[in-house]
Amino acid sequence: MAGGQDLILDFIEHRLMPKVNKRFKVDQDQRSLVDWSFGGMFGIYALFTRPALFQHVVAISPSLWWRDRYLLEHERAFTQQAHAGELNLIHSSLTMLVGDREMPQVIQDVRALQIRLQNLSQYGLRSDFQVEAGEDHMSVPFRVPGRVLDELLSTRRF
Repeated sequence: MAGGQDLILDFIEHRLMPKVNKRFKVDQDQRSLVDWSFGGMFGIYALFTRPALFQHVVAISPSLWWRDRYLLEHERAFTQQAHAGELNLIHSSLTMLVGDREMPQVIQDVRALQIRLQNLSQYGLRSDFQVEAGEDHMSVPFRVPGRVLDELLSTRRF
């Protein structure tokens, strides 16, 4: 990332969330972040660096290639923390969606990340990878909102 992601997360965590919580009834066990492209990469960064901030991250066409796969070092640290028992991932999930008409490397990078993260299911992390038929980087975010909402609502704990 180009910088500033931690400032944005600080803003969300310390300023935005408290204001939203005062104004609306928020289920603290169901906070979700859904975003696309660089925002999808930001969501995965948030999971890797502040895993308790959101229970569900949906990354649509995440730009994992950015800055020579910048997120890999954060993924390694996250994985090490999970294996060391330092993270509670019991109610955490990451869903990644890409279009089948995206660049092959994009699809391969996202699929590879999901495969690596499957190893963390033993600690509770649920990860999923979906390919949207007939969609490309620009169209996929417009085709998946209904499914994303269905998925987020199906993870609710009562």
